[in-house]
Amino acid sequence: MQHQFLSLWKDTCRFCEKNRHEKPSYEFVCSTALKCLQQYPAGMTRSVLLTELESRFRQAVRRGEHSGKLLRVITQNQLEPSEVITGKFLRIDDFRCKIISLDDPNVILHAIIHRQVSDFIRFSMHIQYDLNNSTISFTDARLLKQKPLLLLPAI
Repeated sequence: MQHQFLSLWKDTCRFCEKNRHEKPSYEFVCSTALKCLQQYPAGMTRSVLLTELESRFRQAVRRGEHSGKLLRVITQNQLEPSEVITGKFLRIDDFRCKIISLDDPNVILHAIIHRQVSDFIRFSMHIQYDLNNSTISFTDARLLKQKPLLLLPAI
């Protein structure tokens, strides 16, 4: 199964390059492909799936999800409640983490983890599954303007 997703990711990257778009991340292709296949349980051809992946990635870039949004949040000290912040997860402790930009590893935003998520993180540590460097998305969050900036979970 992993080999099929890797092949799908490589084909999507080639498809995006051919149409002069940036390359999507492996995580984006896997999660979006699974969502597409859930929406069409009867299945779809590979070429239709590639077209759908490229289209959804182009829409995500247009919305700013994969084009340096984390850097923009840090430099402008602004975050709209409807925006999605995506980056690599780095655990500090049970209730705090850092989000590292997918575009630039030097761009880091500190965040407070919601209680429900921190319970899941403790459980994953208990079963010895390391979540560090996993891709994480924050939605409906608030920005606490302090030094350093702090992302607060929604209530």
